[in-house]
Amino acid sequence: MAIRELAETWASVYSNSVAIRSAVSFAHFGGLICGGGAAVTADLAMLSALRRDDDAVSHEIARVHALHRFVIACLAVIVASGALLLLKDLDALLESRPFWIKMGLFVALLCNGLLIMWAESRVAARGSNGHGLLRLAAIASLILWLATTLAGTVVPNAL
Repeated sequence: MAIRELAETWASVYSNSVAIRSAVSFAHFGGLICGGGAAVTADLAMLSALRRDDDAVSHEIARVHALHRFVIACLAVIVASGALLLLKDLDALLESRPFWIKMGLFVALLCNGLLIMWAESRVAARGSNGHGLLRLAAIASLILWLATTLAGTVVPNAL
């Protein structure tokens, strides 16, 4: 089945079921709230630790390591539900500039997440070497989570 046919079938199912619309929206926003909230909390804690000493940073890296798995799981839910939201209005979204801005921000957010994990492993292995990069990546993460969320609120209003 072609993507457009799949999208048309999904759009029909989606538009005719309050339960499905609610479940997909909840998955998308729930993933965003939980994953974004955990990431923002971790970023703020890391920035606070970076203002103190190497022991605080090492402790914070160990603490947020488990949060990364949670954020990644939430991102998986966001991507899956986002794909369903895309399929419900495929043609309009593919032509939407705000949608592509949001997708660009989301890709930047994912790349920055990889940078954070790399910088954390660098700092953990080498002590203070890499604090500046970790600080920059944490600040970028805060900005990207908020910018992506803002763009996400613009997309449905721009259609």
